[in-house]
Amino acid sequence: MEIKDVILFILAVAVFFGVTYIIYDYAISNLAEEHGEEHQLSEAEEIYMKHLERELNLENYQYIYEEKKNYIPSTVTVVKNGDEAYVSYENYIASEETYFIGNDIYFCVDFEKTKKCTKVDENSSFYEYTNVILRKEIITEEMLEADKEASGILLEKGAMEFSEEITEKEINGHSCSEISYTIDFGKLTVEDLNRFGLDANSAKVYTDYKITLCIGEDGEAYEKTFSFEMIGNPVESAKTLVEKDNNVHEIEKPTHLSNESEVEDLFDLSLGTQDEIAFCFDQDEPEMCIKSVAVNRENPDLCNYAGPNKESCLFIITIQADDPEGCSGLTVDAFKNECYFEFAMRNKNETLCTFISDEETKNNCTESVQNLAE
Repeated sequence: MEIKDVILFILAVAVFFGVTYIIYDYAISNLAEEHGEEHQLSEAEEIYMKHLERELNLENYQYIYEEKKNYIPSTVTVVKNGDEAYVSYENYIASEETYFIGNDIYFCVDFEKTKKCTKVDENSSFYEYTNVILRKEIITEEMLEADKEASGILLEKGAMEFSEEITEKEINGHSCSEISYTIDFGKLTVEDLNRFGLDANSAKVYTDYKITLCIGEDGEAYEKTFSFEMIGNPVESAKTLVEKDNNVHEIEKPTHLSNESEVEDLFDLSLGTQDEIAFCFDQDEPEMCIKSVAVNRENPDLCNYAGPNKESCLFIITIQADDPEGCSGLTVDAFKNECYFEFAMRNKNETLCTFISDEETKNNCTESVQNLAE
Protein backbone atom coordinates (compact mmCIF):
# COMPACT_ATOMS: atom_id res chain seq x y z
CA MET A 1 0.00 0.00 0.00
CA GLU A 2 1.42 3.38 -0.98
CA ILE A 3 1.89 5.81 1.89
CA LYS A 4 -0.17 8.50 0.14
CA ASP A 5 -3.09 6.06 -0.11
CA VAL A 6 -2.80 5.26 3.60
CA ILE A 7 -2.84 8.93 4.52
CA LEU A 8 -5.86 9.67 2.32
CA PHE A 9 -7.78 6.83 3.98
CA ILE A 10 -6.84 8.06 7.46
CA LEU A 11 -7.88 11.58 6.46
CA ALA A 12 -11.31 10.32 5.44
CA VAL A 13 -11.87 8.54 8.74
CA ALA A 14 -10.34 11.39 10.74
CA VAL A 15 -13.01 13.78 9.48
CA PHE A 16 -15.35 11.84 11.72
CA PHE A 17 -13.10 11.16 14.68
CA GLY A 18 -11.65 14.66 14.72
CA VAL A 19 -14.01 17.23 13.28
CA THR A 20 -17.31 15.85 14.46
CA TYR A 21 -16.35 15.34 18.08
CA ILE A 22 -14.63 18.71 18.45
CA ILE A 23 -17.27 20.72 16.64
CA TYR A 24 -20.19 19.21 18.52
CA ASP A 25 -18.66 20.11 21.84
CA TYR A 26 -20.23 23.54 21.35
CA ALA A 27 -23.39 22.50 19.54
CA ILE A 28 -25.73 22.24 22.51
CA SER A 29 -24.45 25.37 24.22
CA ASN A 30 -24.88 27.42 21.04
CA LEU A 31 -28.39 26.16 20.46
CA ALA A 32 -29.37 26.85 24.06
CA GLU A 33 -28.02 30.39 23.75
CA GLU A 34 -30.00 30.98 20.56
CA HIS A 35 -33.30 29.64 21.90
CA GLY A 36 -32.93 30.51 25.55
CA GLU A 37 -35.56 28.87 27.73
CA GLU A 38 -37.40 27.59 24.65
CA HIS A 39 -34.90 24.76 24.35
CA GLN A 40 -35.30 22.47 27.35
CA LEU A 41 -32.28 20.26 27.80
CA SER A 42 -32.88 16.56 28.34
CA GLU A 43 -31.06 14.75 31.14
CA ALA A 44 -28.54 13.38 28.63
CA GLU A 45 -27.94 16.86 27.22
CA GLU A 46 -27.42 18.24 30.72
CA ILE A 47 -24.75 15.61 31.37
CA TYR A 48 -23.19 16.52 28.04
CA MET A 49 -23.24 20.21 29.02
CA LYS A 50 -21.31 19.32 32.17
CA HIS A 51 -18.66 17.85 29.90
CA LEU A 52 -18.54 21.01 27.78
CA GLU A 53 -18.24 23.33 30.77
CA ARG A 54 -15.47 21.41 32.57
CA GLU A 55 -12.34 23.37 33.40
CA LEU A 56 -9.39 22.70 31.11
CA ASN A 57 -5.75 23.63 31.44
CA LEU A 58 -4.84 24.14 27.80
CA GLU A 59 -1.22 25.11 28.41
CA ASN A 60 0.28 22.15 30.28
CA TYR A 61 -1.25 18.69 30.36
CA GLN A 62 -0.70 15.02 29.74
CA TYR A 63 -3.47 12.59 28.79
CA ILE A 64 -2.93 8.85 28.42
CA TYR A 65 -5.64 6.79 26.73
CA GLU A 66 -6.18 3.16 25.90
CA GLU A 67 -7.61 3.04 22.39
CA LYS A 68 -8.90 0.18 20.30
CA LYS A 69 -9.31 0.42 16.54
CA ASN A 70 -9.90 -2.56 14.28
CA TYR A 71 -9.37 -4.95 17.22
CA ILE A 72 -5.82 -3.71 17.95
CA PRO A 73 -5.38 -2.03 21.38
CA SER A 74 -3.07 0.99 21.51
CA THR A 75 -1.81 3.41 24.13
CA VAL A 76 -2.19 7.06 23.12
CA THR A 77 -0.18 9.72 24.94
CA VAL A 78 -0.82 13.43 24.40
CA VAL A 79 1.45 15.99 26.08
CA LYS A 80 1.36 19.77 25.79
CA ASN A 81 3.97 21.97 27.41
CA GLY A 82 3.43 25.59 26.44
CA ASP A 83 4.07 25.91 22.71
CA GLU A 84 5.41 22.39 22.40
CA ALA A 85 3.43 19.17 22.08
CA TYR A 86 3.94 15.43 21.71
CA VAL A 87 1.58 12.69 20.47
CA SER A 88 2.38 8.98 20.47
CA TYR A 89 0.54 5.82 19.44
CA GLU A 90 1.92 2.52 20.67
CA ASN A 91 0.62 -1.03 20.23
CA TYR A 92 2.17 -4.49 20.29
CA ILE A 93 3.13 -4.18 16.63
CA ALA A 94 4.65 -0.72 16.31
CA SER A 95 4.72 2.80 17.70
CA GLU A 96 4.60 6.32 16.25
CA GLU A 97 5.78 9.54 17.86
CA THR A 98 5.12 13.07 16.65
CA TYR A 99 6.85 16.13 18.09
CA PHE A 100 5.51 19.64 17.57
CA ILE A 101 8.40 21.95 18.50
CA GLY A 102 7.65 25.59 17.63
CA ASN A 103 7.02 25.59 13.87
CA ASP A 104 8.86 22.30 13.38
CA ILE A 105 7.38 18.79 13.23
CA TYR A 106 9.27 15.53 13.75
CA PHE A 107 7.82 12.10 13.07
CA CYS A 108 9.23 8.77 14.30
CA VAL A 109 8.30 5.14 13.62
CA ASP A 110 9.47 2.20 15.74
CA PHE A 111 8.88 -1.21 14.17
CA GLU A 112 10.57 -4.58 14.67
CA LYS A 113 13.26 -3.09 16.92
CA THR A 114 14.13 -0.41 14.35
CA LYS A 115 13.39 3.25 15.05
CA LYS A 116 13.69 6.00 12.48
CA CYS A 117 12.78 9.69 12.71
CA THR A 118 12.52 12.47 10.15
CA LYS A 119 11.74 16.17 10.08
CA VAL A 120 8.43 16.95 8.39
CA ASP A 121 7.98 19.98 6.13
CA GLU A 122 5.06 21.15 3.97
CA ASN A 123 6.25 19.02 1.04
CA SER A 124 6.59 15.88 3.13
CA SER A 125 4.34 12.86 2.53
CA PHE A 126 3.77 12.86 6.31
CA TYR A 127 2.66 16.51 6.48
CA GLU A 128 -1.11 15.98 6.30
CA TYR A 129 -0.97 12.99 8.61
CA THR A 130 0.98 14.80 11.32
CA ASN A 131 -0.16 18.40 10.96
CA VAL A 132 -3.84 17.66 10.25
CA ILE A 133 -4.66 14.29 11.78
CA LEU A 134 -2.35 13.88 14.76
CA ARG A 135 -2.44 17.56 15.70
CA LYS A 136 -6.18 17.16 16.33
CA GLU A 137 -5.28 15.15 19.45
CA ILE A 138 -3.95 18.38 20.97
CA ILE A 139 -6.68 20.52 22.54
CA THR A 140 -6.06 24.25 22.05
CA GLU A 141 -8.18 27.36 22.43
CA GLU A 142 -7.53 28.28 18.80
CA MET A 143 -8.80 24.93 17.58
CA LEU A 144 -11.98 25.15 19.63
CA GLU A 145 -12.70 28.73 18.56
CA ALA A 146 -12.15 27.87 14.90
CA ASP A 147 -14.74 25.10 15.08
CA LYS A 148 -17.26 27.05 17.12
CA GLU A 149 -18.68 28.87 14.08
CA ALA A 150 -20.14 25.66 12.62
CA SER A 151 -21.11 24.09 15.93
CA GLY A 152 -24.88 24.56 15.87
CA ILE A 153 -25.49 23.05 12.45
CA LEU A 154 -26.22 19.48 13.50
CA LEU A 155 -28.76 20.30 16.18
CA GLU A 156 -30.40 23.02 14.15
CA LYS A 157 -30.88 20.65 11.21
CA GLY A 158 -31.98 17.75 13.42
CA ALA A 159 -28.93 15.73 12.38
CA MET A 160 -27.77 15.13 15.96
CA GLU A 161 -30.10 13.21 18.26
CA PHE A 162 -29.52 12.14 21.87
CA SER A 163 -30.75 8.84 23.25
CA GLU A 164 -32.87 8.98 26.42
CA GLU A 165 -31.04 5.96 27.83
CA ILE A 166 -28.41 6.72 30.49
CA THR A 167 -26.24 3.98 32.02
CA GLU A 168 -24.22 4.36 35.21
CA LYS A 169 -20.75 2.79 34.91
CA GLU A 170 -17.32 2.74 36.54
CA ILE A 171 -14.23 3.28 34.38
CA ASN A 172 -10.79 2.87 35.96
CA GLY A 173 -12.20 3.70 39.39
CA HIS A 174 -14.23 6.70 38.17
CA SER A 175 -18.03 6.69 38.31
CA CYS A 176 -19.58 8.09 35.14
CA SER A 177 -22.88 8.38 33.28
CA GLU A 178 -22.92 6.91 29.80
CA ILE A 179 -24.87 8.85 27.18
CA SER A 180 -25.03 8.46 23.41
CA TYR A 181 -26.11 10.32 20.32
CA THR A 182 -26.41 9.62 16.63
CA ILE A 183 -25.52 11.75 13.61
CA ASP A 184 -27.35 11.70 10.29
CA PHE A 185 -25.39 13.59 7.64
CA GLY A 186 -28.22 12.97 5.21
CA LYS A 187 -30.13 15.83 6.89
CA LEU A 188 -27.47 18.40 5.98
CA THR A 189 -27.36 20.47 2.82
CA VAL A 190 -24.38 20.36 0.49
CA GLU A 191 -23.36 23.76 1.84
CA ASP A 192 -23.50 22.43 5.41
CA LEU A 193 -21.44 19.38 4.49
CA ASN A 194 -18.81 21.56 2.83
CA ARG A 195 -18.38 23.48 6.10
CA PHE A 196 -17.39 20.16 7.68
CA GLY A 197 -14.96 19.38 4.89
CA LEU A 198 -17.35 16.80 3.43
CA ASP A 199 -19.20 16.52 0.12
CA ALA A 200 -22.63 15.36 -1.05
CA ASN A 201 -21.47 11.78 -1.36
CA SER A 202 -20.40 11.60 2.31
CA ALA A 203 -23.94 10.99 3.56
CA LYS A 204 -24.02 7.83 1.44
CA VAL A 205 -20.50 6.68 2.28
CA TYR A 206 -20.71 7.24 6.07
CA THR A 207 -23.88 5.98 7.74
CA ASP A 208 -25.18 4.81 11.12
CA TYR A 209 -22.84 7.15 12.95
CA LYS A 210 -23.00 6.89 16.76
CA ILE A 211 -20.94 8.38 19.61
CA THR A 212 -21.08 7.22 23.23
CA LEU A 213 -19.52 9.14 26.13
CA CYS A 214 -19.21 8.18 29.79
CA ILE A 215 -19.00 11.48 31.70
CA GLY A 216 -17.97 11.80 35.34
CA GLU A 217 -19.07 14.32 37.98
CA ASP A 218 -16.01 16.41 37.08
CA GLY A 219 -17.22 16.63 33.47
CA GLU A 220 -14.40 14.49 32.15
CA ALA A 221 -15.18 11.88 29.48
CA TYR A 222 -13.62 8.71 30.83
CA GLU A 223 -14.68 6.61 27.88
CA LYS A 224 -15.58 7.45 24.28
CA THR A 225 -16.76 5.07 21.59
CA PHE A 226 -17.36 5.78 17.91
CA SER A 227 -19.02 3.58 15.36
CA PHE A 228 -20.25 4.02 11.81
CA GLU A 229 -20.41 2.21 8.52
CA MET A 230 -18.24 3.18 5.58
CA ILE A 231 -19.69 1.86 2.35
CA GLY A 232 -21.42 -0.87 4.34
CA ASN A 233 -18.29 -1.85 6.29
CA PRO A 234 -18.45 -1.33 10.08
CA VAL A 235 -15.77 0.88 11.64
CA GLU A 236 -15.38 1.02 15.41
CA SER A 237 -13.10 2.85 17.82
CA ALA A 238 -13.05 3.05 21.60
CA LYS A 239 -10.91 5.30 23.79
CA THR A 240 -10.61 5.09 27.58
CA LEU A 241 -8.90 7.71 29.73
CA VAL A 242 -6.20 6.08 31.86
CA GLU A 243 -4.36 9.06 33.30
CA LYS A 244 -4.38 12.86 33.21
CA ASP A 245 -1.83 15.19 34.73
CA ASN A 246 -0.95 18.88 34.57
CA ASN A 247 2.65 18.35 35.69
CA VAL A 248 4.40 17.58 32.42
CA HIS A 249 7.99 16.95 31.48
CA GLU A 250 10.03 18.89 28.96
CA ILE A 251 9.53 17.71 25.38
CA GLU A 252 12.82 16.96 23.65
CA LYS A 253 12.94 16.57 19.88
CA PRO A 254 14.71 13.56 18.33
CA THR A 255 18.33 14.19 17.44
CA HIS A 256 19.17 11.28 15.12
CA LEU A 257 17.26 11.82 11.88
CA SER A 258 16.92 9.60 8.80
CA ASN A 259 15.94 10.31 5.22
CA GLU A 260 12.17 10.56 4.80
CA SER A 261 12.18 7.65 2.36
CA GLU A 262 13.61 5.35 5.06
CA VAL A 263 10.84 6.37 7.48
CA GLU A 264 8.25 5.88 4.72
CA ASP A 265 9.44 2.33 4.10
CA LEU A 266 9.34 1.48 7.82
CA PHE A 267 5.92 3.11 8.21
CA ASP A 268 4.58 1.18 5.23
CA LEU A 269 5.85 -2.12 6.65
CA SER A 270 4.30 -1.28 10.01
CA LEU A 271 0.90 -0.50 8.51
CA GLY A 272 1.01 -3.63 6.38
CA THR A 273 1.55 -5.81 9.44
CA GLN A 274 -1.21 -4.03 11.37
CA ASP A 275 -3.60 -4.57 8.45
CA GLU A 276 -2.78 -8.28 8.42
CA ILE A 277 -3.35 -8.61 12.18
CA ALA A 278 -6.64 -6.71 11.95
CA PHE A 279 -7.69 -9.08 9.15
CA CYS A 280 -6.94 -12.06 11.42
CA PHE A 281 -9.58 -10.99 13.93
CA ASP A 282 -12.23 -11.48 11.26
CA GLN A 283 -11.18 -15.10 10.72
CA ASP A 284 -12.60 -18.24 12.37
CA GLU A 285 -9.23 -18.95 14.04
CA PRO A 286 -7.64 -15.52 14.65
CA GLU A 287 -4.76 -16.85 16.79
CA MET A 288 -3.73 -19.34 14.10
CA CYS A 289 -3.87 -16.50 11.58
CA ILE A 290 -1.65 -14.32 13.80
CA LYS A 291 0.83 -17.20 14.01
CA SER A 292 0.95 -17.29 10.19
CA VAL A 293 1.60 -13.54 10.03
CA ALA A 294 4.35 -13.82 12.64
CA VAL A 295 6.02 -16.71 10.82
CA ASN A 296 5.76 -15.08 7.38
CA ARG A 297 7.24 -11.84 8.72
CA GLU A 298 9.67 -13.68 11.03
CA ASN A 299 8.50 -11.48 13.91
CA PRO A 300 8.74 -13.40 17.22
CA ASP A 301 7.05 -10.57 19.16
CA LEU A 302 3.78 -11.32 17.37
CA CYS A 303 3.89 -14.91 18.62
CA ASN A 304 2.91 -13.59 22.06
CA TYR A 305 -0.57 -12.93 20.62
CA ALA A 306 -0.96 -16.31 18.93
CA GLY A 307 -2.57 -17.87 22.02
CA PRO A 308 -1.91 -21.62 22.34
CA ASN A 309 0.14 -21.43 19.12
CA LYS A 310 2.80 -19.24 20.75
CA GLU A 311 5.45 -21.94 21.29
CA SER A 312 5.08 -23.52 17.86
CA CYS A 313 5.23 -20.02 16.39
CA LEU A 314 8.48 -19.22 18.22
CA PHE A 315 9.90 -22.63 17.31
CA ILE A 316 9.33 -22.15 13.58
CA ILE A 317 10.79 -18.63 13.59
CA THR A 318 13.84 -19.84 15.53
CA ILE A 319 14.44 -22.59 12.96
CA GLN A 320 13.91 -20.16 10.07
CA ALA A 321 16.36 -17.70 11.60
CA ASP A 322 18.96 -20.48 11.96
CA ASP A 323 19.53 -19.37 15.56
CA PRO A 324 20.46 -22.21 17.95
CA GLU A 325 20.58 -19.78 20.89
CA GLY A 326 16.88 -19.10 20.33
CA CYS A 327 16.08 -22.64 21.53
CA SER A 328 16.76 -21.59 25.12
CA GLY A 329 13.86 -19.13 24.95
CA LEU A 330 11.31 -21.88 24.32
CA THR A 331 9.41 -22.93 27.45
CA VAL A 332 7.70 -26.13 26.25
CA ASP A 333 10.13 -29.05 26.49
CA ALA A 334 8.84 -30.77 23.36
CA PHE A 335 9.62 -27.73 21.19
CA LYS A 336 12.87 -26.93 23.01
CA ASN A 337 14.16 -30.49 22.62
CA GLU A 338 13.17 -30.62 18.96
CA CYS A 339 14.87 -27.27 18.42
CA TYR A 340 18.21 -28.44 19.86
CA PHE A 341 17.91 -31.74 17.97
CA GLU A 342 17.39 -29.86 14.69
CA PHE A 343 20.41 -27.58 15.14
CA ALA A 344 22.62 -30.39 16.43
CA MET A 345 21.93 -32.22 13.16
CA ARG A 346 22.33 -29.13 11.01
CA ASN A 347 25.64 -28.16 12.54
CA LYS A 348 26.89 -31.66 13.34
CA ASN A 349 27.31 -30.34 16.88
CA GLU A 350 26.98 -33.06 19.48
CA THR A 351 27.21 -30.49 22.31
CA LEU A 352 23.76 -29.15 21.47
CA CYS A 353 22.30 -32.56 22.28
CA THR A 354 23.32 -32.10 25.93
CA PHE A 355 20.66 -29.36 26.31
CA ILE A 356 17.85 -31.83 25.56
CA SER A 357 15.91 -32.69 28.73
CA ASP A 358 14.44 -36.02 27.62
CA GLU A 359 17.07 -38.75 27.96
CA GLU A 360 15.82 -40.91 25.10
CA THR A 361 15.69 -37.94 22.72
CA LYS A 362 19.12 -36.80 23.92
CA ASN A 363 20.62 -40.23 23.19
CA ASN A 364 18.97 -40.34 19.76
CA CYS A 365 20.38 -36.89 19.05
CA THR A 366 23.91 -37.88 20.06
CA GLU A 367 23.80 -41.08 18.05
CA SER A 368 22.40 -39.31 14.97
CA VAL A 369 25.11 -36.62 15.05
CA GLN A 370 27.83 -39.27 15.44
CA ASN A 371 26.45 -41.15 12.46
CA LEU A 372 26.60 -37.95 10.38
CA ALA A 373 30.24 -37.48 11.35
CA GLU A 374 31.23 -40.92 10.10
